[in-house]
Amino acid sequence: KCENLDCSLNGICHFESCICDRPWTGPQCSVLKFKPSSARMKSGIYATTNFNTWSGPIVYDDATGYHHSYVPVYSNGSLLKTTDLLHGMSHSATGPYLWKSMGFNDGLNPAMLTFPDRKTGKIQYSIWIANTVRISPNPDGPFRPIMNVSLPNVNNAAPVYHKGMFYMTSQRTSTIWVSPSIQGPWDVFSEINVDVPSGTVLEDPRMWIDTRGNWHIICHAYDTSQLHNCSNSVVSAHLFSVDGIDWHRSLEEPYGHKVEFMDGSSHIYSTLERPYLVQNPT
Repeated sequence: KCENLDCSLNGICHFESCICDRPWTGPQCSVLKFKPSSARMKSGIYATTNFNTWSGPIVYDDATGYHHSYVPVYSNGSLLKTTDLLHGMSHSATGPYLWKSMGFNDGLNPAMLTFPDRKTGKIQYSIWIANTVRISPNPDGPFRPIMNVSLPNVNNAAPVYHKGMFYMTSQRTSTIWVSPSIQGPWDVFSEINVDVPSGTVLEDPRMWIDTRGNWHIICHAYDTSQLHNCSNSVVSAHLFSVDGIDWHRSLEEPYGHKVEFMDGSSHIYSTLERPYLVQNPT
């Protein structure tokens, strides 16, 4: 007899097999099942080649039916130096988006977190970049910086809000911090100790808590010894936990290098980094 942990916490155990939640599939519900992408997506969601970027978060606004994306622009030839932060709007998560400058540049690796205002209950939108957090009651801003924020010295934050508390992990996917306030102070909640093959590095996490209260992280993974045949290299990982303290790793990668398109073609990418989740509003 299996347990829900045997289903990667992406489904429930029924006798000796897993019933997987969509879009997870496989004997242990550990692989994401994707629909073929629009052929337009071969050139990305940006509908322009006028800027250099490395992706950003997308959030859905139920009130307007728009998806909002927040994408840093990098200097030509750079993946570290940013020059602007763009806000895009689209009726579809896959675009095309209408882009405009947000008027500020706080750096790379933005994260988006929505949470209810404790006084009014209205949804607040927050952008996290390095040690700066900006907040707005509207997904299209304006976003004002929160003063006196005391964040751990992190890069590439992956925040979640759960039962009145803020939680966050960061680039190396090794520690989770907790705070009752978005301003801090932050304390260590848990260490993410999972077995990974020798040479494998986890980074670029996205963390969420599902409707059953289970914790999940999806992240980029790479093996420092895999210098050739990149299309067959390690590329992703899924971590899961019942309580956010005791963590496990799926033995299968949640996604691979191949992307299929509606026109019947496909493309194998050498790497797919910085995954972002677009979750259903319900």
